[in-house]
Amino acid sequence: MYLTIAVSTVEKNLDRSLEIFDEDFIKNRDLDLLIICQGDFLENSFEVVDGINVYYQSERGLSKSRNLAIEKSKGKYIWFLDDDVFISKEFVFKFISEKKYEQDLIFGRIKCSNAELMYKKYSRKRLKRHDMLKVSSIEIIANKDFIIKRNVKFDVNLGLGATFPSGEENVFLLDCYNHSPVITDLIDVIVYHPCFENKRTPKKLWALKGYPESKKIIATKLGGPFGVAYLLKTTFKALKNDVSFKCLKRMLMHRVR
Repeated sequence: MYLTIAVSTVEKNLDRSLEIFDEDFIKNRDLDLLIICQGDFLENSFEVVDGINVYYQSERGLSKSRNLAIEKSKGKYIWFLDDDVFISKEFVFKFISEKKYEQDLIFGRIKCSNAELMYKKYSRKRLKRHDMLKVSSIEIIANKDFIIKRNVKFDVNLGLGATFPSGEENVFLLDCYNHSPVITDLIDVIVYHPCFENKRTPKKLWALKGYPESKKIIATKLGGPFGVAYLLKTTFKALKNDVSFKCLKRMLMHRVR
């Protein structure tokens, strides 16, 4: 198989996750369709639902979900998705039909699923170390051999459901970058995601337990002048969005182990 599409979800959203894949996806032999469903299960288990491989995971945390997806994937490439997206069929079938990629990391672009807008600003190619902070997890298509041979995994202390609920994709990509990956940053829209969500406002994000500390972890992983610049830029943006000094203090005083 050429491409594993791995969706991370929780038990209450399983039906929505299954709807991401239609018959065209299910019938294509170049696609490995995989859902990691976390919930209050007595034990980890597996079943095939409508042609889709579903792994039930009793552990919690987005990074644990992503790591299990890597372990169970069968494709040359693995694409990490959430359960609230819509996939560009045009991109997927072009990707698997051409089979022209030999890169270690491939990034695509996100468009709003509920508006005629891009999900975020794309100004230039994301190829340098500090650019790894500008890539969302659902934009990442990774060469499985590259990450397996170098033992790159998602940090289970980061991401939704973990101690620090942010930054898991940034640290994952920075760890990949330490091994000099060949990167392609496509201009193609590969996935659609809802925009204008109230839960994503800066003040609400910074109020989450562990969120400020995750920023310090990212800065430390980035390291050097770029790490310092990241902290300064993050502080400035937080102040601009009326984030409390208490939250900023949590970020700046956190000791990264």
